[in-house]
Amino acid sequence: DLVRSRGLGDVYKRQVLVVAVDDRDEVTEICRVAQRHFPKLTIVARAVDVVHVYQLRKLGIAHIQRELFESSLVTGRAVLEQLGVGRYEAREMADRFRATNVDMLVKLAERRDQVDAKEFASEARRSREELERQLTVIAAQPKAGQDWHEERERVHLERSSDGLD
Repeated sequence: DLVRSRGLGDVYKRQVLVVAVDDRDEVTEICRVAQRHFPKLTIVARAVDVVHVYQLRKLGIAHIQRELFESSLVTGRAVLEQLGVGRYEAREMADRFRATNVDMLVKLAERRDQVDAKEFASEARRSREELERQLTVIAAQPKAGQDWHEERERVHLERSSDGLD
């Protein structure tokens, strides 16, 4: 009834359920009910924060999107570009951050139930410090010079003025 009350209609014909409601507990409950009644259904769920990601992973939800994560990456890229980092480099930096962050999140999720709360907090802190260290290394790397978009445009303009285009 909970799943149907969310406007899913005939859920028996569905292959994927997207759970993107605002309430953490409701997201979790919808996922539980859907898994119990429709075990072959693929569930894509929106988590409100990292702790919620851990809860959904513990349920076995494989496709979890953190509510603000991607928009934060896009915002970070825009800030980097405004600070003079080329578009390509800003995207590469965001992609590396995403990959590292997701990898650390998965590793921490696996450890969460294996250690006590104090040890888990310590591991989470070390992971954040490692992520900060990696970002510092990336930021200190020499820049490639012109952004590849600008370089492509420059080459195009040169060819156009030489009659090669």
